[in-house]
Amino acid sequence: MNNIKALITTLVLGSSTMASADSFTVSGSVSVRLGARTTARPLPRPVVVQDPCAPVVSAPYRPATSQVYTPAISTLPYFNPRNTVAYGQGMLYQGWLGSSAIKVKPNSAANWHYASNRVATQNWFDLTQPTRIDNSREYFYLGADKGLFNMIKLDNLGARGSRIDSIRVDYADGISEGKTFKLNQILDRNHPTITIDLDGDFRVIERIVVFGATDAGAAFKLQAK
Repeated sequence: MNNIKALITTLVLGSSTMASADSFTVSGSVSVRLGARTTARPLPRPVVVQDPCAPVVSAPYRPATSQVYTPAISTLPYFNPRNTVAYGQGMLYQGWLGSSAIKVKPNSAANWHYASNRVATQNWFDLTQPTRIDNSREYFYLGADKGLFNMIKLDNLGARGSRIDSIRVDYADGISEGKTFKLNQILDRNHPTITIDLDGDFRVIERIVVFGATDAGAAFKLQAK
């Protein structure tokens, strides 16, 4: 160790002398070992501690697909007619009633089912307003003042429909007996009309009874000619 210190002192003094000289050259090498060799170790990374008081921020929810379900919207109207009242075992229609342009022959009570002009014709017209069947049947009262009819028709209204079991037609001529038309049909968008031929002649109708049931939101109306 003393030898190392002497060598360092000699080098320092020699360098002072060389600084004052005009020209001086030194060659050779010096090896200095102060102790055992050590290996440099990287500094540890800083540890980040989560502040327990910091708010928790969540990523916004994103659905797996951007496709959004849109329910189908029906363009057909919703019907809820209220033009009936409880009557016997069913309901009695109390709405507006149309009239036939073919009238009863005067003073011919025994022949009310004949038109004054046997070739008289007319187009379909509304006999009733939109209505519905509740309590299994609906009664419609007409009478002689409504004229004579050759055919009647049921027209479906709305998105759903009606079950039509049968139709009873009672005549007011005093001769013809009433007739029940057994149908067992569904009146809906696929089958929007049911037509009844009144035995091929013009007749005065006293009463029509429609047996069946109407779905919620649906209705039907009677037409005649």
